[in-house]
Amino acid sequence: MFKIEKKGKSQMKSINKIKIFKMILKDGPISRTDIEKTLKLSAPSVSRIVESLIKEDLVMEVGKEDTYVGRKPISLIVNKNASYIIGINISKSSIYICITNLKSEIIYKDTLSIVAINNADVLLEELDKLITASINNAQISKDKLLGIGVASRGILDYKSGTILKLKKGIEDVDIKRFLEERYNCVIMVENNTNTDLIGEYLINNKLSNNKKSLIYIYLGEGVGGSIICNNQLVRGKNNLAGKIGHMIIQPDGEECYCGKKGHLEAYCSKGAIEKAYRDKKGDKNASLTDICKMANVKDEICVDIINNALNKIAIAVSNLLVVINPDVVVLSGEIFDYYEDALSILKNLVKDLAFDIKLNDIDWVIRSKEKMMIEYSATALIMDKVFNV
Repeated sequence: MFKIEKKGKSQMKSINKIKIFKMILKDGPISRTDIEKTLKLSAPSVSRIVESLIKEDLVMEVGKEDTYVGRKPISLIVNKNASYIIGINISKSSIYICITNLKSEIIYKDTLSIVAINNADVLLEELDKLITASINNAQISKDKLLGIGVASRGILDYKSGTILKLKKGIEDVDIKRFLEERYNCVIMVENNTNTDLIGEYLINNKLSNNKKSLIYIYLGEGVGGSIICNNQLVRGKNNLAGKIGHMIIQPDGEECYCGKKGHLEAYCSKGAIEKAYRDKKGDKNASLTDICKMANVKDEICVDIINNALNKIAIAVSNLLVVINPDVVVLSGEIFDYYEDALSILKNLVKDLAFDIKLNDIDWVIRSKEKMMIEYSATALIMDKVFNV
């Protein structure tokens, strides 16, 4: 459908085809003449490519533009339902899936619990069943899949598309190869916080006004992190950069799920905070949201537990500020959604820890966990791969 040839005239034609399609996708309805002027391509070249796109059912002609003089040009729009993209988000407890069309409109979504799954082969089988059921329920053809974007928590080998460790029992999941054997489309596998960062701040241009560097900290079942520096996602040699959850903030402290001690995740993940509450109150039913709400009405134990977590986050942020000196810090998690004083407390803690006042010259952004759909951001991975959006 959209393959860039390796050399010669064929390469230029395939590049121009993508450029024209992207322009119609972004700016349609648009005329052939406007495409010619903007892309500085000849009328015959544009006509040939547009006709091929129409023949492939990717582009449609609609109406006519009103002009004061001369012939009224026909407008072009993308056939948004010509292809579809599947986005997947794999957490420790669930798989979230959505299907979008070429205009990034969600046409289907679902969730599958994987709490009881502790085997890589079973995980892949259930994932395949979920994808198949979603395609059938959305009433689309498997042949119309443009790509599948997978976002996963845990440790990944980005180059091979392998989940090295998701949780206990689920390791070395060669998910990219598994999907490539079953689906004839583009497959992308990425860390979940990286996926959200790429989709929201790079592809959707939320990082603007000359702001080029960003730290993103996500507090959920685990603690995730991602970093943009000079408008580039920081991966590191082995794709391990930005693993903020495993930053040591208390030597010989609480044990992290990875087996090491004193990591940020051992204090600030949803499970860690709920465990701290259980240890002090014995209440096994209170969720992190409940704890935050009780802290709002000044329950001393809840305030102490949440503030302890914020202290640990402040240490991590302060260390990152010295290393990255970012423009923006983005925070996401139930603490920031439901504890009213969370941001002001954190900002003051970070301010007190900074060795130079200029380090506090940053914008703070709360990304509501309720509005997050990492599986939706995963579809943007495919759009970017295919169309370089």
